[in-house]
Amino acid sequence: MIAFLREKKNTTTCTRLFNELRKLAGPDLFQKLFFVILTHGVSFDSLTQDDINLVCSHVASYTRGVLDNRTPCDVFVEKFGADGKAFLDKLGIVRIPGNEVTLDPMLLGAKFRRRADMVILKKNGVSKPKNAAPDAE
Repeated sequence: MIAFLREKKNTTTCTRLFNELRKLAGPDLFQKLFFVILTHGVSFDSLTQDDINLVCSHVASYTRGVLDNRTPCDVFVEKFGADGKAFLDKLGIVRIPGNEVTLDPMLLGAKFRRRADMVILKKNGVSKPKNAAPDAE
């Protein structure tokens, strides 16, 4: 999984990102990696690309039973070798030690946790009480 912040939600910024990925990976690795590309338009205005890279690093460092209790990061490097490792390095995706991996929104701080909680509540039909105090910045 990789994710990028875009300054605008349009085809130009999307094309620019894919061109940058092709440049970073090289044409051969790019073709092996990206035979199917899905995009999702969600606002992450309060995040930086470093925040996104941190989240992706933690997700990629979480062991999964379906991968024989290995991480996606490890499997990727095993499959694509030095080229794959160099590509992850260029993207800012790093292997997080297992005892430090967290999938909790607190990874990005309390402000993001409050926002994540509000989204979850809204999805479940619960709105913020009218008399609730505003979020502290």
